[in-house]
Amino acid sequence: MLNRLIDYQMFSILRVDQAGENCSIDSRSALKNDCIFKHDVPLGRGVVGYAAQAKEAVLVPDVAKSDRYNCDES
Repeated sequence: MLNRLIDYQMFSILRVDQAGENCSIDSRSALKNDCIFKHDVPLGRGVVGYAAQAKEAVLVPDVAKSDRYNCDES
């Protein structure tokens, strides 16, 4: 159902851990079997870590042009 609303190849929901240091994957889905999910993203690091630390949504139209993009997030 989600794929009908959002065109994605890989999707995950992350939560901040109890220590408040990392974002960990809570739920995930991939349309391709070769998608790799890493489990922790430190708060403040990359787009995901920044969004969690700032507690705000972050729109990144082109990650190749983003200073915050970290390929280790995926």
